[in-house]
Amino acid sequence: MVNTCAGTASVAKPAPPSGDTDCKKTENARNNEYNKMTNKNGQLTTNQKAVGPGTTMTGAQIKKGRGTKYKSGHSHKVAQQKNPNLAKGTTSKTSNMDCAGQPYNHSSASHSCHAEARVLDDFFKEVGKTSTVKASFVFNTLTKKASGKFQKIPCPNCHKMMCHAINTCKVEISICDNNNKKIDMKDHCNFSSDDERKAKYSALKIKLPLFP
Repeated sequence: MVNTCAGTASVAKPAPPSGDTDCKKTENARNNEYNKMTNKNGQLTTNQKAVGPGTTMTGAQIKKGRGTKYKSGHSHKVAQQKNPNLAKGTTSKTSNMDCAGQPYNHSSASHSCHAEARVLDDFFKEVGKTSTVKASFVFNTLTKKASGKFQKIPCPNCHKMMCHAINTCKVEISICDNNNKKIDMKDHCNFSSDDERKAKYSALKIKLPLFP
C-alpha cells in the first residue's frame, strides 16, 4: 500500500503562550511555523481550512550537549509542502531511531507521518546508530479532535515511540500540559507489557483533558 501521509488538510489552532518557560518557547516555535504555512485568512490554501479535526502540530525544544534548537512537526503532507522548515520524518515503517542494537519500527508507515514521530526521526537521522543519547526534548503538541475540541497529548503510537526513546536511547522527554506545565514522560513509560503501556497512556489522558 502506498503511504501518502494523508489526513484532514488542516493545522492546529495556536494558543497564547503561558506557563513554564520551556513550554512557552516551544509553543512560540510551533505558532511561528503555523503562521508560515497559512495565508491571511488562516488557511493552508483557498479550499483548505487551517483548523480542522484529525491533525496534529507540535513544537519541540531539543537540547544536546551545549546546543538548544527548536523543531516543529505536522501530521499532514500539505503542511510539509507549504512550510519546508517542518520536520520531515521517514514516511515509511522503518524509523531512524536505532539505539543499543534495538532499532525501532513504526507499526505502520502512516504512523511515521505523525508530528512527534517526524521530529524524533529527524533527530535520530542526525545522530545515527548509537548506544545511548544524552539529549532532552520538550514537546508542545496540539491536536484538534473530531468533536472540535483540542487536546495536548501524543497519540498512542507517538507515546510508544517516545517511550522507546526514553527506555532504550535514554533520552529525556517532557510534554506540556493544558496549562503549559511540563510532564516528565519517564513516569508514563515505566511498563513491562503492552497492556501496562496502554494503562499508562490512559492515565496520561486523564491529566490532559479536552478543552475548547
